[in-house]
Amino acid sequence: MAIQSLLEEFKSKSELMSSNSKWRFPSQLQITLVTSKNGLEIQQYLEETVQNMNIAKLRKIQVLQLPNTMENLICENNTIDLEQKGSTHFVRGSEFVELIKIREIKKDLENIFKTWLLDCDIDREHLRIIFPHSTDVHDFTYSLIKCDIAECLINPLSLPFGHRYQIQTDFCSIQLGGSGITKSIGNDVSIYELEVVACLSSSSICQSQLFGQPGRLYPTQCWHLDWEEHLINRQIYISLCKKLLERDQYLLTRLKEHFHNMNELAGYFILQSDGSELLLNAVVSAELVLPTRENVRSCTSNEKMAHEILNEMGDSLDRLPLIQEFEPSDFSSGLYSMLSRNLKHTSVSIVDHNDSYRTELN
Repeated sequence: MAIQSLLEEFKSKSELMSSNSKWRFPSQLQITLVTSKNGLEIQQYLEETVQNMNIAKLRKIQVLQLPNTMENLICENNTIDLEQKGSTHFVRGSEFVELIKIREIKKDLENIFKTWLLDCDIDREHLRIIFPHSTDVHDFTYSLIKCDIAECLINPLSLPFGHRYQIQTDFCSIQLGGSGITKSIGNDVSIYELEVVACLSSSSICQSQLFGQPGRLYPTQCWHLDWEEHLINRQIYISLCKKLLERDQYLLTRLKEHFHNMNELAGYFILQSDGSELLLNAVVSAELVLPTRENVRSCTSNEKMAHEILNEMGDSLDRLPLIQEFEPSDFSSGLYSMLSRNLKHTSVSIVDHNDSYRTELN
């Protein structure tokens, strides 16, 4: 009765929202049921029940089984078998009624609730990867890959105290309103302090765990320091760069705060080096990580097709030019042309406006 009521309510709201173009209402509903009872029995019952319902608007039902008494452990092995087997009658390639056994309540529930932040709209793909076509008209190539985009982490700037997860680097900024370049006064710029926590192997960090704009770090040129302090500081900097490169390691650091009420909240950063300079990157912390989606299942239904596509993909990659070292100067984005065109358009608009104003005065 509860599921039937939810489906009817969702249908009426979607019809109401669809008439208003200002609101973007999800096309399908996901129901999450949290229970401490035997999740396997509930899963089987739901799979039988929904067969007699209109489930066009229903995307998935999740059954979250919380840890309970020993009676749940008796059917643990059977649960695992049914979870792997699943029910593929309604949604091809995935379970329609999904049973999730919660082992660690705090950790597992946090990950599940975070999945609600992911965009699950499957009305259309989000991105297409297009390969150059072969010059041979008889050569059939798979030159288009359709993908969905999933966020790796929660945007810190959308959170309270989000500034504690990033280091502000634009001490000099250009005011787009026309007031030119402004520079913060030295006393107004806070001096960030990073406490070194540990060394990291370079292979232990994934690009999806980094965010924000990177910053280059150089030995300071501050004129308040005397010559000997400058010299020692520079030698320490160079030594750190060389040692990090030699050991193929990064430094893991944590932002230190001078205010006592903010000491418990601080983002993490890594320092890496090519031997001559340090690169600063913000690295994701536990609260910001979004769970990954289910991995793409291997195509085992048609081994011949899979082998054919694999060979075609190799041919497509072979036809592309191989760049040994990326040089940004070789890949213009067209920004300057657009800025020039925009400035000309703005100038013409101002001239036309002035001419109209003089005509009115005359």
